[in-house]
Amino acid sequence: VKVEHPAKNSLYLLDAIAEYLTKPGDSICDCMAGAGSTMYVARTGRKVTLIEISLYFLNLLQQNREGFQGEIVIAPGDCRKILPILCHDGPKFDLIMFSPPYANTVKANTGTAVYDKAQRGIAEGIEAFADNNPDNLGTMGEFWFNKAMQDVYAKCFAAIKPGGHMAIIIKDSMKQRQRVKYAELHSRMAIRLGFELQEW
Repeated sequence: VKVEHPAKNSLYLLDAIAEYLTKPGDSICDCMAGAGSTMYVARTGRKVTLIEISLYFLNLLQQNREGFQGEIVIAPGDCRKILPILCHDGPKFDLIMFSPPYANTVKANTGTAVYDKAQRGIAEGIEAFADNNPDNLGTMGEFWFNKAMQDVYAKCFAAIKPGGHMAIIIKDSMKQRQRVKYAELHSRMAIRLGFELQEW
Protein backbone atom coordinates (compact mmCIF):
# COMPACT_ATOMS: atom_id res chain seq x y z
CA VAL A 1 0.00 0.00 0.00
CA LYS A 2 1.35 3.38 -0.97
CA VAL A 3 0.74 5.83 1.88
CA GLU A 4 2.64 9.03 1.18
CA HIS A 5 1.30 11.56 3.64
CA PRO A 6 2.94 14.01 6.04
CA ALA A 7 0.71 12.94 8.95
CA LYS A 8 -0.34 9.38 8.28
CA ASN A 9 -2.01 7.40 11.04
CA SER A 10 -0.78 4.16 12.53
CA LEU A 11 -2.62 1.24 10.95
CA TYR A 12 -2.50 -0.57 14.30
CA LEU A 13 -4.13 2.39 16.05
CA LEU A 14 -6.91 2.59 13.46
CA ASP A 15 -7.45 -1.16 13.72
CA ALA A 16 -7.64 -0.99 17.51
CA ILE A 17 -10.12 1.92 17.52
CA ALA A 18 -12.36 0.21 14.95
CA GLU A 19 -12.30 -3.09 16.84
CA TYR A 20 -13.02 -1.36 20.17
CA LEU A 21 -15.90 0.82 18.98
CA THR A 22 -17.50 -1.20 16.15
CA LYS A 23 -18.28 -4.72 15.00
CA PRO A 24 -18.10 -6.35 11.56
CA GLY A 25 -20.83 -4.97 9.32
CA ASP A 26 -20.75 -1.51 10.94
CA SER A 27 -20.13 1.64 8.91
CA ILE A 28 -17.03 3.76 9.51
CA CYS A 29 -16.27 7.15 7.98
CA ASP A 30 -12.96 8.99 7.80
CA CYS A 31 -14.08 12.47 6.82
CA MET A 32 -10.52 13.76 6.22
CA ALA A 33 -9.06 10.63 4.70
CA GLY A 34 -5.73 11.82 3.32
CA ALA A 35 -3.99 8.87 1.69
CA GLY A 36 -6.59 6.51 3.13
CA SER A 37 -5.01 4.55 5.97
CA THR A 38 -8.53 3.99 7.37
CA MET A 39 -9.40 1.72 4.43
CA TYR A 40 -7.15 -0.84 6.18
CA VAL A 41 -10.02 -1.67 8.57
CA ALA A 42 -12.30 -2.70 5.65
CA ARG A 43 -10.55 -6.08 5.63
CA THR A 44 -12.26 -6.81 8.99
CA GLY A 45 -15.76 -6.60 7.50
CA ARG A 46 -16.44 -2.94 8.34
CA LYS A 47 -17.91 -0.70 5.63
CA VAL A 48 -15.55 2.22 5.11
CA THR A 49 -16.34 5.63 3.60
CA LEU A 50 -13.44 7.98 2.88
CA ILE A 51 -13.99 11.69 2.25
CA GLU A 52 -11.11 13.77 0.93
CA ILE A 53 -10.86 17.26 -0.55
CA SER A 54 -7.31 17.23 -2.01
CA LEU A 55 -6.95 16.02 -5.59
CA TYR A 56 -3.46 14.77 -4.81
CA PHE A 57 -4.72 12.54 -2.01
CA LEU A 58 -7.80 11.47 -3.96
CA ASN A 59 -5.46 10.05 -6.59
CA LEU A 60 -3.56 8.21 -3.86
CA LEU A 61 -6.85 6.91 -2.43
CA GLN A 62 -7.80 5.46 -5.81
CA GLN A 63 -4.38 3.82 -6.15
CA ASN A 64 -4.46 2.43 -2.62
CA ARG A 65 -8.05 1.21 -3.05
CA GLU A 66 -6.86 -1.32 -5.63
CA GLY A 67 -4.95 -3.21 -2.95
CA PHE A 68 -7.92 -3.76 -0.64
CA GLN A 69 -10.87 -6.11 -0.47
CA GLY A 70 -14.03 -5.01 1.27
CA GLU A 71 -16.70 -2.36 1.00
CA ILE A 72 -14.94 0.98 0.49
CA VAL A 73 -16.54 4.17 -0.82
CA ILE A 74 -14.42 7.19 -1.81
CA ALA A 75 -16.27 10.52 -1.77
CA PRO A 76 -14.41 13.56 -3.15
CA GLY A 77 -14.98 16.97 -1.60
CA ASP A 78 -15.31 18.98 1.60
CA CYS A 79 -16.73 16.80 4.38
CA ARG A 80 -18.91 19.71 5.52
CA LYS A 81 -20.74 19.45 2.20
CA ILE A 82 -20.43 15.69 1.60
CA LEU A 83 -21.62 14.36 4.99
CA PRO A 84 -25.10 15.93 4.67
CA ILE A 85 -25.42 14.45 1.16
CA LEU A 86 -24.36 10.97 2.29
CA CYS A 87 -26.76 11.18 5.25
CA HIS A 88 -29.71 12.90 3.55
CA ASP A 89 -32.07 10.18 4.82
CA GLY A 90 -30.67 10.06 8.36
CA PRO A 91 -27.49 9.17 10.29
CA LYS A 92 -25.42 6.57 8.46
CA PHE A 93 -22.25 5.87 10.43
CA ASP A 94 -21.52 3.85 13.56
CA LEU A 95 -18.11 5.51 13.88
CA ILE A 96 -16.47 8.59 12.43
CA MET A 97 -12.74 8.58 13.08
CA PHE A 98 -10.29 11.01 11.61
CA SER A 99 -7.26 13.16 12.24
CA PRO A 100 -7.96 16.84 11.58
CA PRO A 101 -5.30 19.10 10.11
CA TYR A 102 -3.87 21.98 12.08
CA ALA A 103 -4.63 25.60 11.30
CA ASN A 104 -2.25 26.92 8.68
CA THR A 105 0.58 24.75 9.99
CA VAL A 106 0.96 22.20 7.20
CA LYS A 107 3.30 23.91 4.81
CA ALA A 108 5.46 22.48 2.09
CA ASN A 109 9.10 22.12 3.04
CA THR A 110 10.68 20.57 0.00
CA GLY A 111 14.29 21.33 0.91
CA THR A 112 15.25 17.79 1.85
CA ALA A 113 12.99 16.27 -0.79
CA VAL A 114 15.06 17.85 -3.54
CA TYR A 115 17.97 15.65 -2.42
CA ASP A 116 16.08 12.67 -0.94
CA LYS A 117 14.22 10.64 -3.55
CA ALA A 118 12.22 8.73 -0.91
CA GLN A 119 10.84 11.99 0.48
CA ARG A 120 9.92 13.59 -2.84
CA GLY A 121 6.41 12.11 -3.05
CA ILE A 122 5.70 13.01 0.57
CA ALA A 123 6.78 16.59 -0.06
CA GLU A 124 4.39 16.77 -3.01
CA GLY A 125 1.66 15.60 -0.67
CA ILE A 126 2.52 18.28 1.85
CA GLU A 127 2.24 20.88 -0.90
CA ALA A 128 -1.20 19.50 -1.71
CA PHE A 129 -2.36 20.57 1.74
CA ALA A 130 -1.63 24.14 0.76
CA ASP A 131 -3.56 24.12 -2.50
CA ASN A 132 -5.76 27.01 -3.53
CA ASN A 133 -9.05 25.37 -2.54
CA PRO A 134 -10.69 27.84 -0.11
CA ASP A 135 -12.46 24.94 1.65
CA ASN A 136 -9.19 23.19 2.55
CA LEU A 137 -8.99 23.55 6.35
CA GLY A 138 -5.22 23.06 6.34
CA THR A 139 -4.76 26.46 4.67
CA MET A 140 -6.95 28.50 7.05
CA GLY A 141 -5.76 30.84 9.78
CA GLU A 142 -6.48 29.73 13.32
CA PHE A 143 -9.73 31.68 13.85
CA TRP A 144 -11.35 30.50 10.60
CA PHE A 145 -9.97 27.00 11.08
CA ASN A 146 -11.62 26.73 14.50
CA LYS A 147 -14.93 28.00 13.10
CA ALA A 148 -14.70 25.48 10.27
CA MET A 149 -13.91 22.64 12.69
CA GLN A 150 -17.01 23.48 14.71
CA ASP A 151 -18.99 23.01 11.51
CA VAL A 152 -17.17 19.71 10.83
CA TYR A 153 -18.08 18.41 14.29
CA ALA A 154 -21.70 19.52 13.86
CA LYS A 155 -21.92 17.64 10.55
CA CYS A 156 -20.30 14.58 12.16
CA PHE A 157 -22.79 14.69 15.04
CA ALA A 158 -25.68 14.64 12.57
CA ALA A 159 -24.11 11.76 10.58
CA ILE A 160 -23.54 9.34 13.48
CA LYS A 161 -26.21 6.78 14.37
CA PRO A 162 -27.62 6.82 17.92
CA GLY A 163 -25.15 5.02 20.15
CA GLY A 164 -22.34 5.62 17.67
CA HIS A 165 -18.99 7.25 18.28
CA MET A 166 -16.51 9.80 16.98
CA ALA A 167 -12.79 9.27 17.51
CA ILE A 168 -10.49 12.25 16.98
CA ILE A 169 -6.85 11.34 16.46
CA ILE A 170 -4.96 14.46 17.44
CA LYS A 171 -1.90 15.51 19.38
CA ASP A 172 -0.81 18.65 21.12
CA SER A 173 1.91 20.83 19.65
CA MET A 174 4.58 23.27 20.77
CA LYS A 175 4.64 26.91 19.68
CA GLN A 176 7.31 29.25 21.01
CA ARG A 177 8.07 26.75 23.79
CA GLN A 178 4.45 26.69 24.92
CA ARG A 179 2.23 23.64 24.72
CA VAL A 180 -0.81 24.14 22.48
CA LYS A 181 -3.54 21.86 23.84
CA TYR A 182 -5.22 20.88 20.57
CA ALA A 183 -6.78 17.73 22.05
CA GLU A 184 -8.47 19.67 24.82
CA LEU A 185 -9.67 22.40 22.43
CA HIS A 186 -11.17 19.94 19.96
CA SER A 187 -12.81 17.91 22.72
CA ARG A 188 -14.46 21.09 24.05
CA MET A 189 -15.70 21.97 20.55
CA ALA A 190 -17.27 18.54 20.13
CA ILE A 191 -18.86 18.56 23.59
CA ARG A 192 -20.45 21.97 22.93
CA LEU A 193 -22.12 20.46 19.86
CA GLY A 194 -23.69 17.57 21.75
CA PHE A 195 -21.02 14.87 21.98
CA GLU A 196 -20.28 13.26 25.34
CA LEU A 197 -16.64 12.59 26.20
CA GLN A 198 -16.31 8.86 26.72
CA GLU A 199 -12.56 8.37 26.83
CA TRP A 200 -9.42 10.46 26.32
